[in-house]
Amino acid sequence: TSISAKVFRNFAHFVSVPIFDVEDEAHAFIRFANDTFVELETSWASNLTDDTPVGPEWVGRESNNAVLFGTKGTLRIKPLTLFEDQNGKLVTVPVEPRYSDNSFEMQLQNFAAAIRGEVPAINNAEQAFQLMEMIDGIYASNELGREVPIP
Repeated sequence: TSISAKVFRNFAHFVSVPIFDVEDEAHAFIRFANDTFVELETSWASNLTDDTPVGPEWVGRESNNAVLFGTKGTLRIKPLTLFEDQNGKLVTVPVEPRYSDNSFEMQLQNFAAAIRGEVPAINNAEQAFQLMEMIDGIYASNELGREVPIP
């Protein structure tokens, strides 16, 4: 597994807060051992069009979305839609979500219930560790200016 990434602090001068020490934008290309990859683009401040909201109300908008590309189709998270190849034609297949649209709220509810011992946690310590390795890899790649391996 390896990561090539770049992070930016471009918008600090627009904020009237005395301490501004976070990145406003990050881009990463994460390649896994089985030759699959994740392309990550995230930003809380960017040059966006005027109709792009910048707060909690943007949940569900195209600017706050995830798209999974595969060899047999593409899955867009919001709105949940599957695009797949059927006999050489791209077909849009609506998908009915099994759960509510508020996945963040569901994760928090699960976390609280797991702390109370009512249910197992959806995310375990190993997953958290792997995620932190990826985040560390993003910062290392940015600092070194090159692709870096991660365990």
